Amino acid sequence: MDRNQNRRSIRHQAHDYHAQGLHFVTIKTYQKRGILSRICDGQVQLLPVGMAIVHCW
Repeated sequence: MDRNQNRRSIRHQAHDYHAQGLHFVTIKTYQKRGILSRICDGQVQLLPVGMAIVHCW
């Protein structure tokens, strides 16, 4: 049996997911650890892990 068979889709039924557009991606870290960036003087400063993600993306 497919283990995803009973999963409910979170996609909006009326949205065309093939259309071009902007996408927002949310990345969560284990226990909400601040390993991707920090805020300094109101500006986001990427930490090494955050920079690696940007580089790979």
